[in-house]
Amino acid sequence: MSECYQYLGKSERFRAIAYEKASKTIRNMSESIEKYAHDVSALDELMGIGKSIAGKITEYYDTGKIETFEVLKKLVPIDLFFLLNTEGIGPSTLRLLHDQMMIETKAQLINAVKKGFLQHIK
Repeated sequence: MSECYQYLGKSERFRAIAYEKASKTIRNMSESIEKYAHDVSALDELMGIGKSIAGKITEYYDTGKIETFEVLKKLVPIDLFFLLNTEGIGPSTLRLLHDQMMIETKAQLINAVKKGFLQHIK
C-alpha cells in the first residue's frame, strides 16, 4: 500500500510513510504478526502501527483482503509495480510510463521497449 500511495504523489506522502513504517515493524518482529491479528489494541501498541493500519491488518486476517487496497489497485498500474525493485525506477518513473505512454502491463512495457517507444523517456 505504501508503494501505491507513493505512486499517487506528494499529497499521499504521509500515508506512504506510515505504511512503510508499519511494514518495517512487521518485517522486524521476532514473532508472527498473526499473534496480534485479532487484537487491534495490541497492534496499535506496536511501533509504527496505528489504529487505522491495525484495523487493516485485522481486516486482512478476517477476510483475506483489505478493501482500501482493492480501491488503490484500481487507481494505479499495479501490474507494473515489480519495476519499483529495479534500480533507477521509482514511483515517478512508473507514473510517467503509465500517464504518458499508457503502459499498464508487463506485456505492454516489453512491447514498447521492443518498438523503441521509450527512447525519449528520461
